[in-house]
Parts: sequence; C-alpha cells; structure tokens
Amino acid sequence: MDINMVGKNGIECIGIAKPINPNVQFLVCTVFENPKYIFQALCNGATGYLLKNNAGDKLLTAIREISQGGSPMSVSIARMVVDSFASKQKATIHNELLTPREKEILDLLAQGLMYKEIASRKEIGVETVRKHVYNIYESCR
Repeated sequence: MDINMVGKNGIECIGIAKPINPNVQFLVCTVFENPKYIFQALCNGATGYLLKNNAGDKLLTAIREISQGGSPMSVSIARMVVDSFASKQKATIHNELLTPREKEILDLLAQGLMYKEIASRKEIGVETVRKHVYNIYESCR
C-alpha cells in the first residue's frame, strides 16, 4: 500500500479494509518518513512500513517476513518506533501489555541491535524475535 493515492490515501484505505478482513496484512511502501503517517498507518492496521528508497531488493523478503508473522520496517522507521516507545514509556506506554521477553527485545532494538543479533544474544530464533516485535507493535494499537 502506498500513502499518496488518488481519492483516499493508503492509510485511510488500511483503516477501512482492516476491520472488514483482519487477516489481510498491509505493508506500506512509500517515500514518506513522516512520523504522523507512520503511526497512523500502524494504528490503522499496517503490519510493516518500508521506505521506497531502500525497499527494492528488500520487498520480497518483507513480504515473506509478513507471511511468517513478522513486521518488517526500514531501519530508520524501526528506530523511530522504538524511540517513540522510549519517550512515552514514562508517560503513557502500556508496559503491562508487554511480556518480560518483549521488554527485553524492545530494549535491544533501542540499542540498535538487528534481529539476528538479538536472536543470538537471547539464544532464540530470528523468527521468534520477529514474532516478539510483531507483538510489541500490536500492543500500541
């Protein structure tokens, strides 16, 4: 799904379509790195968010990741999401919705570790890390 489309924008389309069929997974692929768009897309039901400038060779991997329960994000977008959790943690983040493992994963993401590095450090599979990240995103909806 792109954001800038004729008629309704992609974020609005996700918000309309997701409640109709919650099993559909939406991957936003756009040039917009605007935090407002990112969080609106995720809150409306997007499963991932890629920037077009680095999505070319990663698009197929991202689609596979979504089908395996992950939530692919461009590195800068993931950092923005993690930073928003960190800045809201003292105010309104619902820490009680995260498991202790999800909190550990979030901390490691905030340190800049990649999924493979987190998996190695925690002695779990990369797919398990992806599932935890997906659950973290879900907890902000």
